[in-house]
Amino acid sequence: MKKNQELKFILALSIFLFLFSFSFAYFLGFGKFTKSFGMNDFRFFYIAILVMLKGLNPYEPENLNYFAESLNLESNLFSVYPPFTYVLFFPFGFISPSMASLFWFSLNVVLIYLSSIISFRLIGCEKMRTKKGVFINHFLPFVIFIIHPMVLLGLELGQMNMIITFSLAMVLLGIKKDNFILIGVFLGLSALKPTSSLIFDLVVFFYLLYNKKFITFVYS
Repeated sequence: MKKNQELKFILALSIFLFLFSFSFAYFLGFGKFTKSFGMNDFRFFYIAILVMLKGLNPYEPENLNYFAESLNLESNLFSVYPPFTYVLFFPFGFISPSMASLFWFSLNVVLIYLSSIISFRLIGCEKMRTKKGVFINHFLPFVIFIIHPMVLLGLELGQMNMIITFSLAMVLLGIKKDNFILIGVFLGLSALKPTSSLIFDLVVFFYLLYNKKFITFVYS
């Protein structure tokens, strides 16, 4: 499969996965913001965006808890994420909670797919260009990733881990291709959740210092 054809295939499959997972989640009621979801991470970000849209400070717990209670959700919330984290979630604040949750779930499924094929290519599977190689490069990695218990738990809790996984995979791809713009952009994106990527980011940081690639920090 030629490179342009493969990119079109990846795009088409990503769109299909998004639409399929959206429909699947909708009919199973995944988009309902109920207390049975526990501490849903995405729900927290959604509430923080609502606070910001009202011109209030999301780092003041009383603001978060007021909006949580207005949606009949559990309160006792507080923010520990850096301010630029909320930029990513800002568009979700303009749609209903259930619809925003469905979009987030479907986007994470696509990110799992993209992370899986990048990871497999990092170990050399991109050299397989036969029809069997298409299956190995696209479907098998996705299945292996999606059935992992931690991935399923992350989907259920609406966590940011899928974005972090995708960012880290792109950083490794950038290192392999010696593309320091790619490294810088996704290294910065991985900082959205420092608790998940801190060790990896520090290793890459010292790698860049060792190779004197200081321009990378500008892009990050």
